[in-house]
Amino acid sequence: MTAIRTKTTLTKLLFALLLSCSAMKCLAYDFKTGNICYNILSRSENSVEVTHGGLNDTYSGEITIPASIEYEGTTYTVTEIRPETFWGCTGLTSITIPATVSSIEDYTFYGCSGLKEIKLPETLTGIGNYTFYGCCSLNSIRIPESVTVLGKSAFEKSGLQQAIIGKGITAISECTFRLCSSLTDITIPDNVTSIGHAAFEFCTKLTGIELGKNLYSIGECAFMGCSMLDEIRFPDKLARIGALAFEGCSNLSSINIPCNVSDIGESAFDGCSGFTSIIVDKSNKSYSSKGCAIIECDENRLVHGCRNTVIPEGVTSIGKWAFYNCSEPANIIMPESIRSIDEWAFFKCTGLTGIVIPCNTTRIGKYAFYQCNRLAGITLPENMESIGDGAFSDCKNIVRIYAHGKQPASIGSNTFDSIYDTATLYVPSGAKEFYRSAPYWSNFTNIIEQDFEQNNGIESVTGESNTLSPVYDLLGRKTEQTFKGGIYIRNGKVVLYRE
Repeated sequence: MTAIRTKTTLTKLLFALLLSCSAMKCLAYDFKTGNICYNILSRSENSVEVTHGGLNDTYSGEITIPASIEYEGTTYTVTEIRPETFWGCTGLTSITIPATVSSIEDYTFYGCSGLKEIKLPETLTGIGNYTFYGCCSLNSIRIPESVTVLGKSAFEKSGLQQAIIGKGITAISECTFRLCSSLTDITIPDNVTSIGHAAFEFCTKLTGIELGKNLYSIGECAFMGCSMLDEIRFPDKLARIGALAFEGCSNLSSINIPCNVSDIGESAFDGCSGFTSIIVDKSNKSYSSKGCAIIECDENRLVHGCRNTVIPEGVTSIGKWAFYNCSEPANIIMPESIRSIDEWAFFKCTGLTGIVIPCNTTRIGKYAFYQCNRLAGITLPENMESIGDGAFSDCKNIVRIYAHGKQPASIGSNTFDSIYDTATLYVPSGAKEFYRSAPYWSNFTNIIEQDFEQNNGIESVTGESNTLSPVYDLLGRKTEQTFKGGIYIRNGKVVLYRE
């Protein structure tokens, strides 16, 4: 009982201390004139700062901060606004800042949801972190030419529809305009050399952006989720595009990568499902766009493809997320040079109906074909060594798998999740028992031996080689006799028609 009383007493003391601090905050100003509270910064220099009025004395309506104020016979110059001064003043609708204030500090107008207008002086040099965060009624801003520092999240989650950035800004900080869901267009001045992490993330109404000619770096997630962005032109000096920079920009139809770009981060263009054209400047030494794709030259890795991609000979690997959410094409023909298919490479390629893994491919990463829900047939080469967990998970329409290896490749428990009872697994003659005893391959209900030496599971023909034999797509639907190329079933065999 004594311990409980002691704990209760300490709680009360702590609460009293907090109330005391709160009361001190409520009285934390030297004087008040009109509707504005001030602290004296220097009596020798006659300078004051605007400060908060306390919990019971918040700011509302239209506020005009004067350049100078008289108090007790002395004229003071207003030089600063204390950080957080207007925090959460939801009734504040307009603010005018005098030329005597050189910068706006961190969190000054944080959460001022009713603020509709702000007049910034032409002498302002800095805007701090989170300054206008959550000002959802603020629909336009003009940042003066004099401003050289724009803090992180300065306008995050605000109601901006238009923003004019002054030429003094050299960097757009991280999250500066993040979640500005009403912002429609913006121009980046030529002095800006970098756009920070998530600077325009989820600006869902942003349709166009003009990048300054001296832009060097675009940060991670900079334009992630800008689903209405339909055009972007990269300046010649651009050297770096960060990871996930344009993830989810589904309205973009084309990109041109300049010659100086040497670093494209992982998944930079994931979810750009509208791409029909990818062009890399021929002078670029780091990347190429053979086959309408972005290919990393040093390792011959395809890092981003699109619906019009034709994977060229010489590519040795398909990178992570390379075809993420690409609903076309129905069939992807990979060259024999492919050695590996990385994690998530064809994730959610909903239009993909058939895939033939090249004979030199030894590894398929985890979730490589996850949720390819129209995929009906797979051909796996003899040299396949490992297939990652979940690689073909949630591909519920797969009906046949041709595994050419006499020794089963290493797979995970969920590699073929959901189709163990519905798909037929074809294996080489004499290899059935190996698969029956191999981890997770043994989960297949229907395993059939096939003589791949006479029938390798896939026949390659040209379009002119069509016969009168019935031909079916990989979903079992009868097709016409004219083909542009693709994978079909004829006489019970998988047939690759080449154009």
